[in-house]
Amino acid sequence: MRDLFYLLLRYLLFYRAKIITLSLSLALVAAIPLGLSIISSMTNEHLQSRAHSTPLLLGSQGSKLDLVIGALYFADQELPSMTYKEIETLYESTLTNVIPIYRKYRVKSSPIVGTTPDYFTFRKLQIQEGRNFVRIGECILGSDAAKRLDVTVGDTIISSPDNVFDIAGTYPLKMDVVGILKPAATADDNAVFTDIKTSWIIEGFAHGHDKLENNQKTILKREGKTLIANASLMQYSYITSENMNSFHFHGKQSAFPVNAAIVLPHDHKSKTILMGRYMSDKPLQMLIEPHKVITSLIDTIFDIKNFALLVLLAILTATFAIAVLVFMLSIRLRRNELQTILKIGASPLRVKMLLLGEIFSVIVFASILVLISAVTVGMLGDKLIYWIL
Repeated sequence: MRDLFYLLLRYLLFYRAKIITLSLSLALVAAIPLGLSIISSMTNEHLQSRAHSTPLLLGSQGSKLDLVIGALYFADQELPSMTYKEIETLYESTLTNVIPIYRKYRVKSSPIVGTTPDYFTFRKLQIQEGRNFVRIGECILGSDAAKRLDVTVGDTIISSPDNVFDIAGTYPLKMDVVGILKPAATADDNAVFTDIKTSWIIEGFAHGHDKLENNQKTILKREGKTLIANASLMQYSYITSENMNSFHFHGKQSAFPVNAAIVLPHDHKSKTILMGRYMSDKPLQMLIEPHKVITSLIDTIFDIKNFALLVLLAILTATFAIAVLVFMLSIRLRRNELQTILKIGASPLRVKMLLLGEIFSVIVFASILVLISAVTVGMLGDKLIYWIL
């Protein structure tokens, strides 16, 4: 038996290029459908868990899918705005708790999510380092966002401008990082969270001014007790405890924008009443159940996946057929070699075992590669899902 293993080993080493090529080919066509199944299952679980934990979602009329993906998973999706008055109306109904969400700006690749501290309680997010924001101009970061931006508690980050060509647009805001969240394996890990009023400041609905009497260079002229400033008057882009009181909002808060709101009815009856109101009395807004939207999306994804698997199965069958053909041609080309092995004393059974050993080796090598691929996809699945979303 030892001589058989020796011959098999020498053969595999001599024809290593053919063995490696066949193994890689079989592994690739087998790993693709397996990886697709793993990713689709993880996506299903990821999307469903976050959607099911959100009873209702309020937004402006439009695409329900865009609203869910943009508001729950913070995808780079432009969402129409509604006024904060809709949030106040829900508060006044006494039927529900409401968590507003305003997501428009970014810090590099991380979305800035303006909300309230209730969001962290609702999502069961815990602070790993630092504290929650307590005033305007402060923010807390998800674990991935902190790593990507390379910041820690005590550092500052600056919001990215909405349009680099808009020279008359809003000023970027420098924000103090006061907390970093524990990893949650959700979209929250890549977000920058601020108070919703801070988001409105980035939008340009509030600003602060220098005290003119303390900076004579900014005074253009005096008209009695009135001071008129020149163009050097600074609009603050950094909120501190010293200048915080100088910030003021222009307009009523009820007219300020929000993208969406997480609606948490007190009970099933409250949920039914709210759904009825927004079906008949609110033509400009929609109140949806996110899990129904995600279920519809997943059904579509699985239909596409099943079609793709059928195509990949056909490719896999063709690849195996080609592999069989390669083995048959290899045996034909090695006829003289096999005859020589028989003439030096090997039995026909051992020759067959040698050929089967070659086939078995290719299958083993391909299986190892498929297993490594499956483990890799499983480990990187969450990051792949974030990238897809």
